[in-house]
Amino acid sequence: MQRASMNLVASNAVRMFVFLAIVTSIPLTGMLWAWWADRRLRKLQSAGWKRAVLAGMVAANVLGFAWVLLGRMYGWHTQVPLLFLVSAFVWHLVVVPVMLLLTMTLLTGEAVVWVRKKLQSRLVVVEDAAEPASAPQCHTSVEAMTLSRRKVLAAGIMGVPVALQAGAVAKAMTQLDEFRIREITVRLPQLPAGLEGLTIAHVTDTHVGRFTHGATIETIVARVNALHADLVLHTGDLINDSLGDLPLAADMMSRFRGRLGTYIVEGNHDLFESRSGFAKGLEARGVRLIANDAVTLQVGNDKLQLLGLQWGPSDVEDIRTSRGRGAMLDEHMASIEKFRDPQAFQVLLSHHPHAFDNALANGVPLTLAGHTHGGQINLVEGVGAATGSYKYITGLYDRTDANGDRSACIVGNGTGNWFPLRINAPAEVIKITLARA
Repeated sequence: MQRASMNLVASNAVRMFVFLAIVTSIPLTGMLWAWWADRRLRKLQSAGWKRAVLAGMVAANVLGFAWVLLGRMYGWHTQVPLLFLVSAFVWHLVVVPVMLLLTMTLLTGEAVVWVRKKLQSRLVVVEDAAEPASAPQCHTSVEAMTLSRRKVLAAGIMGVPVALQAGAVAKAMTQLDEFRIREITVRLPQLPAGLEGLTIAHVTDTHVGRFTHGATIETIVARVNALHADLVLHTGDLINDSLGDLPLAADMMSRFRGRLGTYIVEGNHDLFESRSGFAKGLEARGVRLIANDAVTLQVGNDKLQLLGLQWGPSDVEDIRTSRGRGAMLDEHMASIEKFRDPQAFQVLLSHHPHAFDNALANGVPLTLAGHTHGGQINLVEGVGAATGSYKYITGLYDRTDANGDRSACIVGNGTGNWFPLRINAPAEVIKITLARA
């Protein structure tokens, strides 16, 4: 037991080191690129104002990043201008990576040109040795070309990041309080006749806090209640990171109106400060958290059972663990086996969408999940950087379960935001209608 505990401590230490390395590398990478860009601008005439603008952009966004990071570490909850925070997120997680990619492409091209010139100069030396000397060549055109290239480079160094930053921030600011209502009908042969037409408002990843507050919460409550759903189900990441935002978030949950009730499972962001604190905060507002537990509802002559999975390990307060995600999902699924009612139509609620694999293996006909934000930034909806990380990213998935029956999973894009910019991954609330196949 002691050895296992030491291994867990060591594993957590490594994870924390990796986390800190990644977090600190983000602003450092941006500053490194800015240093390189400043050196290029320094070679040009009248470059003072360009260098000042670049330095100001970098300094402001590094300050914003530091505010977010230190606020998370020390529990600062002072509100700062939203534009300031959005700009910091966009700069470090969108603009800097794009500029690094363009810079690496540029440097690769310059290296190719340099090698080509070296090879050509050697050929010229060989030819000059075999031919009589001629009059000196004019280098004016070469110098003009070099100056022109420097101007183009300077325009790129200044124009691309400024335009990209301005465009992305403008788009992000308009998205923060917007979300769509997506309607999905799920047809399942094992659905009892008495549950035909039952509706669910699927809410997930509201991230109440930094970017989801005030009027946005009022809009979420109003639009969810306007669906007149039989059930309101939230699949985690109710808050962004601070338990200080939980009273507001729990109040939002308590105001949802579902004929059969409102229920929630926990997500990773909910547990950043304390699992028990999150659970107690919900309980204080009368919000039912389903954590490795089940709730059975009587709907006419039929029973509907909600199965809820925890996030992370179930035996410790600390959500960090050395076990893999798949192993934890297996453990959680096994822990709720004793609650399952074979006479009930079962719905599995999980923050992570890969729990659908567990549902398939255990004959659960419907799974609801979130976590992916629909991929956040996509080439087209459902296809982007997250494609390599998740099997199930957005919308409806159909598979055949262990019993040979049809099973479905619905993954929501999330209603709120931890990162302010979305591309081809719109925030949403999903209205689900159950139907017999």
